[in-house]
Amino acid sequence: MFQAPVFQPPPASPTPAAPPAAQAPAAQAPAAQAPTAQAPAAQAPATQAPAAQAPATQAPAAQTPVAQAPVAQAPVAQAPVAQPPAPPAPAPSHAAPPQQLAAGPSPGAIAASIAGVLAEARCTLVSGAMEPNGRARLTGYAQGGSGEAALRLRLASAGVTPGTIDWRVRGFEGPYCGALDLLRPHADHFGTTPSGLDLSLPGGRTRLVLGDLLTVNLTLPAFPAYLRVSYFTHDGEVVHLHPTPADPARTFGPRVRIALGDPGAGGPRWEVGPPYGTEMIVAVASERPLFPTGRPEAEQSDAYLAALGAALRAGSGGRTAARVMMVDVAER
Repeated sequence: MFQAPVFQPPPASPTPAAPPAAQAPAAQAPAAQAPTAQAPAAQAPATQAPAAQAPATQAPAAQTPVAQAPVAQAPVAQAPVAQPPAPPAPAPSHAAPPQQLAAGPSPGAIAASIAGVLAEARCTLVSGAMEPNGRARLTGYAQGGSGEAALRLRLASAGVTPGTIDWRVRGFEGPYCGALDLLRPHADHFGTTPSGLDLSLPGGRTRLVLGDLLTVNLTLPAFPAYLRVSYFTHDGEVVHLHPTPADPARTFGPRVRIALGDPGAGGPRWEVGPPYGTEMIVAVASERPLFPTGRPEAEQSDAYLAALGAALRAGSGGRTAARVMMVDVAER
C-alpha cells in the first residue's frame, strides 16, 4: 500500500494509463471487499452452527441406547418366564381332588343312606352294620336276579358306592316276597342294635338233602317272649314247628337257647323229603301271644300270613322281633 504513491506522479502521461491496468490492484479493492465476502464466510461458521446441531442429531443417536432400555426390560418380560413357580400353585389344586375323595361321606351318612334304602326295598330282608374300616356289611336275602340288581342300583343311587359295601346278601327263588315284606318292620334294621333273636341249623348249614333231620337252633331275644317258628315250602304250604299240640306255647326267658326237632333231647323227628327247592324258616318272638287260640300244624302260607299280618298290625303281641332263614333242599 505504501508503493501506490510512488507511481502516482506520472499520471499525466497516457502511458500511465497502463497503471489503470495496474489499477487491477484497484480491482484488488474488490478483493479487499473479499473480506466482505469473507463476512459471509464468517457466516459459514453460522452454517457450521447447524453442524453443531449435528451433534444434536447425534443426541437422538444417544437416544438409541434409550430405545435399548426396553431391551433391558426384556429380562423383565422374562420374569413371567420365571413365573413357572406360579403353576405349582395349581399343583395343590390337583392334590385337592384326592383329598375330596378321602373326605367322602362319613360312616354315619353311609349308614343313614343304606338304612333308608333297605327299609323300603321290596322283596328283601337285609340288615347289617358299619365295620371299623368304614365299609358296610350287608347280610340277609333279596329276590334272585332282578331283585338283587334292583337293590344294588337303589343303593348306588343313594350315593352308596359298591366299594363301600361288604355284600353278603343271598339271592333266593320262591314265593316268599309277601312274607319278607310283612316281617321287615319287625326284623333287625341296618345299623341298629340287634334284637338278639337268632336261628340256625347245626353246623351252620344252609343246605339239606333227602333223609337229613331238620333241627332248628334258636336264641331268644333280649326280652322275655313267646315264640312262633314256621317252615314255609316253595309250593305254598307252611308247617308250624312251635307251638304245637305236643309243644304248647309258653314264655321263654331273655337270650335263652333252645333246639327244635332234636330227637336226642326228646323233640320231634322231622326228616327232609320232597318237594325240593328253596324253603324258608321264620321265627317271630313277641311279649304276648300273637293269636288267642292255636293254629293248625299245617296250612296254606297265604292264610297264615294274612292272620299274622293282622296280628302284627294290631300290636297284639306287644314288642316283637322276627328272623328269617333260607334253606336249600335237594335230593342229594
